[in-house]
Amino acid sequence: MAGKLQLSVGYQLPERYSIVEVIETYRDAVSEVYFPWFGIPDGRGVSIRYEADQYLMEKELLQLRNMGVKLHLLLNANCYGKEALSKKFAETLESMLAFLTEKFNLSGITTTSLFAARLCKKQFPELEVRASVNMNIASAQAMSYVSDYFDGFYVSRSLNRDPEAVKKLRLPGKKLYLLANSGCLSNCPAHTFHDNLVAHEAELDHAQSCWNFQGICWERYGKKANQEFILADSTWIRPEEVDLYEDLVDGIKVASRTNPSFGTIIKAYAERSFEGNILSLCEPDFSRLISLDNKRFPDGWMKYASCPGSPEYQKILDAVRI
Repeated sequence: MAGKLQLSVGYQLPERYSIVEVIETYRDAVSEVYFPWFGIPDGRGVSIRYEADQYLMEKELLQLRNMGVKLHLLLNANCYGKEALSKKFAETLESMLAFLTEKFNLSGITTTSLFAARLCKKQFPELEVRASVNMNIASAQAMSYVSDYFDGFYVSRSLNRDPEAVKKLRLPGKKLYLLANSGCLSNCPAHTFHDNLVAHEAELDHAQSCWNFQGICWERYGKKANQEFILADSTWIRPEEVDLYEDLVDGIKVASRTNPSFGTIIKAYAERSFEGNILSLCEPDFSRLISLDNKRFPDGWMKYASCPGSPEYQKILDAVRI
């Protein structure tokens, strides 16, 4: 394994891969698994919908706990509806956190909700509370506004290609984290709208829906002309470049809850190397629309990634596009 930065890996129910087996293989590179909870909206909607899935996840979380892997709860939905500030929601959170702490030795939570963060800090001070990447925090000033609520911050995806900007974000006593393989558009203006839809996914009456909205990203890349901007639009960090951030952040989060190539993603970021289409490692995965050969990227390419139309940008794109 390369580098000291360890991975936080998203829980995925076993289909093609067993998360326990994958992490056993790359245990030295993985410090943490983050997971949702039954019936609670998160950044992927209500991703544990069935009691049988919940039972299986609990079984695997116990195995991971016994391996010494830290377990981290996601409460990163953009909205919790009419219960968002309610006593009922507070009681639900307190009961859930007490149960998870006792049974799984929960290490912390990541949330978009100041209400959830405040409750956790007050009732469970031993847990690390992180601000979700969905809060789009891109400055130390923004962090300072909510520093009483959080112990750590996920940096806005928009800064992923700018180590110098990340270097300026550190607040005394606070931790920093990056999400390495988001397929989302940089500075996407539709992100809040989309995250809100996702939070209410279980409530939506799809039979009455008159728009099948998948995301502005899919609309953009669905037009051939826009695919020229893929390097400038994207925020992913290649596995080979993770260690550029070793002295700047405390950990790297890997999106792996929905991508069917779960094992391949963990292997690539654990080994800091990947042969294939870099987009296949991302969530969302645009590899069926665009192919970029990960091994053809030249050193220093990120310096020109935000300069579409420049000769340097075009040269890199021509080199990596399959």
